[in-house]
Amino acid sequence: MICIAALSKDINSEIAPELGKSIYFFMLDPEMNDMKITNNTSLGAGGALRPNISDLRTARILVRTGVRMLITGGIRKGALEILTNAGVVVVIAEGRIKEILG
Repeated sequence: MICIAALSKDINSEIAPELGKSIYFFMLDPEMNDMKITNNTSLGAGGALRPNISDLRTARILVRTGVRMLITGGIRKGALEILTNAGVVVVIAEGRIKEILG
């Protein structure tokens, strides 16, 4: 499963600048040739004083979901550690979702 962190459900959306600021995830399953768009249920979990909490929760959810690759505009250290320790490849990118999808 490949996950692209996004700011909206629109394929013209920008990749989210940071994992914890992702509003939606484009979840791509290349084996099944399938794509789903899901909400980031951890958005704002830490509030303004602890923004890294949202990143950490999001990373744990992505690991549980079976994500093998994450494409995002940026990521905090703790979330990066959770993902890489689980074998998830993290790609830092910018641009629009449609550019990633080709």
